[in-house]
Amino acid sequence: MKFFITGVNGFIGSNLAKNLVETNHEVRGLILEGTDESDIEEIAEKIEKVYGDITIPDSIQSYFEGIDVVVHLAARASDWGPEKLFQKINVEGSKNVLTAAINAGVKRFIFMSSLAVHGFKGFQNADEQTPYDPYNAYARSKVAVEVLLNDAFDQGKIEIVIVRPGFAIFGPHDRLDSFIFYGRIKKGKSLPVVKKGKPLLCYSYVENLADGLILVATHPKAAGQTYIISDGPIISNREYFEHVFAGCGKEPKITSIPYSLAITGATIYGAFCKLIRKTSRPLISRYIVKVGATDLGYTNEKIVRELGYQAKIGIEEGFKRTYAWYKEEKERK
Repeated sequence: MKFFITGVNGFIGSNLAKNLVETNHEVRGLILEGTDESDIEEIAEKIEKVYGDITIPDSIQSYFEGIDVVVHLAARASDWGPEKLFQKINVEGSKNVLTAAINAGVKRFIFMSSLAVHGFKGFQNADEQTPYDPYNAYARSKVAVEVLLNDAFDQGKIEIVIVRPGFAIFGPHDRLDSFIFYGRIKKGKSLPVVKKGKPLLCYSYVENLADGLILVATHPKAAGQTYIISDGPIISNREYFEHVFAGCGKEPKITSIPYSLAITGATIYGAFCKLIRKTSRPLISRYIVKVGATDLGYTNEKIVRELGYQAKIGIEEGFKRTYAWYKEEKERK
């Protein structure tokens, strides 16, 4: 099959493209001009790279001819920024990609959404039917696109599949959390948690997530469905961080910060960042604190039951591979 991946040079996109190439699929990948392409260096000669901006329809519409499946990953994936920016990139950009795909006769459209659409009321074994309760501009933009896609499917315009990955996504090519975690560990610092790290979360190792994306892209029963693609287990934040340390052969060093102190500090710091019009994501925010302080336990039972999904790589091996990649990256620089 021929896949078109928006954001092919990103964290998830690069892992998906590698998997597709290894399983003999064709890949055309959209890259935003000027963004880092180092994560697709090893497969650069095996995929078709094209350049464009999803917010500019004329720059992308010619790329969808001959495509069987679109996997739409390109987005502003952050809890920081003005509402209008999320609307422009995530909502209007997705409309542009969807319209181009429909016009070109693409059969199936896979959209990377987020469990953030459900908010932070606390969930211990929740599923895809959990009501929307978006907390911020990012989550609201994901809800808007989900509604748009379901409407397109109901009207018979295109097959769609909505994917919500685990709340914690980790693996090779993660240049955000992995760099923060291992950077702190290398300096002998602890990893902070709130509420003693007891709140629950579900997670996705990125190579398992790529397998899941290919599964929903190719399975006949997936059309029109929404799936949580997590590795399966629901664990505590403390257990998750213990695996981070184990992956690099270190004893866990975890510090618990009182929730009241963490949320107050994040609120004050966030207000300051807005005052100075900071454009990049702060290291700490109310959203980050809430993620660590709320039970975010979602089950992947639906995709297991309906499509037979199973995560192939366990969390221990996943973090070993993540750390091995991190060390190689640091040696390159």
